[in-house]
Formats: sequence, structure tokens, C-alpha cells
Amino acid sequence: MMAASHGISIGLLLLYLGVLGSPKGYSIPEGVAIQSECRDRYLWVHVGSSGNTPQFEAVDAAGVHPIDEKNTSRCGYTISKFKMDGYTTLRASYFSCHTDNQNDEVFTFQFNIIVMDAKNQRSRYPLSQTCSLLLPWSQREVICEEDYMEVTVGRDVPCTTSEGTSKEAWRAAHSFAQNIANSAWQVMFLKNEDEMATIPIAEAHRLGYALSPTPKRVVFRSPYRQNHSEIVMVDGVAVEVIHGTVFFSQKMMVVMIDISVACTINPGYFDGARLLWETPRIMTPLVHSGFGFESKQINVGVESQLLDEGTARARGYTLEVKGLMVQMGVPFGAEGGYRKSLVTNNIYREMYVAFLFYEHVFSHVYTDGSTVETRHRLLRVVDTPLLCRHPFTVDVDALPPYHKTSFEEHTFNVYLGNIPHDVALTGVKLNEKQFSVSDAAEHGYTISKIVHANGTHAYTIRVPFDDKAVRRAVSTFWIKHISINGAYSHELQLLKWYNLFIFYFS
Repeated sequence: MMAASHGISIGLLLLYLGVLGSPKGYSIPEGVAIQSECRDRYLWVHVGSSGNTPQFEAVDAAGVHPIDEKNTSRCGYTISKFKMDGYTTLRASYFSCHTDNQNDEVFTFQFNIIVMDAKNQRSRYPLSQTCSLLLPWSQREVICEEDYMEVTVGRDVPCTTSEGTSKEAWRAAHSFAQNIANSAWQVMFLKNEDEMATIPIAEAHRLGYALSPTPKRVVFRSPYRQNHSEIVMVDGVAVEVIHGTVFFSQKMMVVMIDISVACTINPGYFDGARLLWETPRIMTPLVHSGFGFESKQINVGVESQLLDEGTARARGYTLEVKGLMVQMGVPFGAEGGYRKSLVTNNIYREMYVAFLFYEHVFSHVYTDGSTVETRHRLLRVVDTPLLCRHPFTVDVDALPPYHKTSFEEHTFNVYLGNIPHDVALTGVKLNEKQFSVSDAAEHGYTISKIVHANGTHAYTIRVPFDDKAVRRAVSTFWIKHISINGAYSHELQLLKWYNLFIFYFS
């Protein structure tokens, strides 16, 4: 007599969790979360909204000023393109436009945050915050933001030639400045060692640059890829450089202030296990020739915040000096980065993204023993390629005790594995019978979640043999297909994937 066999066809509905929990902060209006925080060189504003992307306005005594693509990079505002957590981030430099600056030590910001609430109504939320300087200024500070390069220099810093500029070119520039200097500030750009351009401050502003004095410093800011910038190779790494000098006459002197900036533009890469990003240890366009060089500290962080050595080590981050290069490494899935699930061409894929932050503090040592300290900071989004991540189901006892179908208990026990952290099982289709996970128990089914140490999780699904939805067949060797129908949602876009699993039972 032929044995009776039981077949089961299961469709699984998976939902991508595109919006994570709201950060602590203000929850006004309904459906909106706002958080702000003073950090060592900028104000950080984090906005979550169920509606459209938030907009920002800066407010000062002169009025209200929209923060848009026309003025973000010139004014020292960054509306980050890195939105893996579903929130919009604004970073406002302490020297940004419309910020009240008290002696380069206390900075007061006023913004309007414009959001759409849950009822699709436009609302304005005023934000005012005062930040005090906690980390003293280095004599020169260079920041390579997402959308601009900024340098701030103490007014007492000497102006000398850098390694990226020949002595002959520097002497020509110095002589030129002496001949045309007057009481009005002017800026001189030197490109390719022989292309010299001198323009008044008003013209520099018209070209998209920002150049202004503060109580104790000079601030220069530029978008990337300006006409006066050039791409040079430093130890095999592409670096965008602007060789700039501010000069003016004062009494019997010509005052010259070096406002040169240099930012690496190389992407990171993935070696199969870690995200890696490299930058030159000595950024020669910022290093003055003929003087000593002293590296004081190199730090790494994520999302524009530095990490202490213990935290970085606990997360598995690495920071290695390899000859002329510094290499940063972040293990796949490490805390501080984001895993993102999506579907392309009916194939389920995953990527891991980290927003790295690098800082190098170094000094020039002059012949008289004096030093000038530079704090150089770089931000870079580094991501993996799209990696195939195939969910799988197993019905044999390869992974005991999770999914062994039991004849004694007359129960199917199916294991669904390799599910990333941002995906959740929400529904099950058992042949033609469909139900949600929360309703499974009412139908006599048991669904359990299993969390694994590598950040993935799995589910076990137990179904009795005698359930009405189970199809029966009589055969020596019976085969049924298990169809998996998963739906993912990311940034309000619904994506579907289909996969075919074969379940054998005899």
C-alpha cells in the first residue's frame, strides 16, 4: 500500500522597516520629531517627518533667509544626503551665515523648520539654540564637508609657501601682492603654479565663495569643483585643492593670510568583509615646505562625531598608518553604519553604508621652536556594492532543533532564515489561506522568531498535518513547491520579490 503524504505550500510576506524609531526630541506637530545638539564645530539638527522632506530657514536681525541649493555650500550649511535612518539632518557651521558670533566662543542660531504634518498641513517650528565653544580652536582648521570646503585661520598665523607650491611661484605671488595691495581685502588664487588670479572680496562672493573676518579668525569657504580649484594626486590619492591667499595693506605692511584648502575626493571600497577608505597621512598642499612636521593625533568617527579609542575598538573599527597612507576600516554590519534591504530584478539584495569621519591634528615646527597647529577633518560616505542575500527555507534537521518536521507530533516545522535586521515577517499564505503573523495562533499555527549573532534573524513556522489548509496526496515520492512572496518598502516605494523554494517529503 502506498504511504499517504502531506504537502504544504507557504507564501511569506516580508515588510522592509523603512522608518526606524524616532529620536528623542520634540514631537511637534503630530507626526514630526525634531532634535538638535551643539557639537564641537557645528549645530546638528535632526528632523523626522511623515510628510515631505523638511525645509529650513535661517533667521537673523535682517530677516528670514531660505536655506536652499543656492546658498547652502556658500553659507556653511549642509543638508546631508546621508538619510539612511529616514531623517533629514542639517549641519550648520559655527561660522555659517546669519549666526550670531560672540568673540568666536559663543554662537547663537535661529531657524525655522518647515514640515508637513500627518494631515498634510504645512507648519513652521522655530528653533533657537546657543552653542559654546568646548574644544579650543587650532590655529588653522580645515573641514571637508559633503558640499563644501572650509578653512578658518587665526589672524596671527604666518603665511608661508606649502609643499604643493614652488618657491618661484610663491615669490611671484608675494611680489604681486605687494604691488597692488590696498586697505581693501583681496583674494589671490594660484593654480597649476603659473595661473594667478586676484579678485576683490565682492567678486569672490559673486563667484560662490565666502570670505569674511571674525573677531579672531578669517573664514574661507568654497563649493567643490570651482574654477580656481584643481585636482592633484597626493601619494596616489586624488585631492581637490584651492591655493588661496587673502592680502591687504595695513600701515607700512602687506598682510597675507594663507587660506588654502585640500580635500580627498577618492571613494572607499569593500574588500568582502570591511568597508575601507584611505587618505594621505601628510596632506602636502597644507604642509609648509622647509619646516618640521609633527603628527599629533589621528582619530576616526561616524556621522560627523569622533569616537574614543575604546568605542572604536569595541565596534571593530580599524585605523592603520600604512607608509604614506592612513586606512580606516569598518566591518560589515558594525554599529554606526546602516544595513539597507532592497530588491532589484526580482533578486533580494542588501548593502551596508557608513558615514565616516576622519581627523588629523598636526603641527608645523619652525626653526625658532614655535609651532602652528592644523586640525584637518574629512567626511565621506562609504558603501558596499549590492550583495545578494537569498532567504532560504529548510525542512530537514540540518539545523536542529529549529525546523525538524515531526511525524510523532504530526507537525510541519519550516525554518525561514537569512533575514536581515530591517525586515520583518508580517503575514503567511498557507496554500490558499492567508493570515497575519499576529493572527497565526488563532488559526492553530505557531510562528517564532530566532535572532542570530551576525545581525540576521529567522522564523520557524509550525503547522499541524491535519490542518484544513494542508493538501494531501498519495504517492511514493511527493513534491510540492513553496512559493515565497515578499514585499519591501523603502522610502515610501513598494518593491516586490519572488523566489521559489522546493520542499521534499516522502
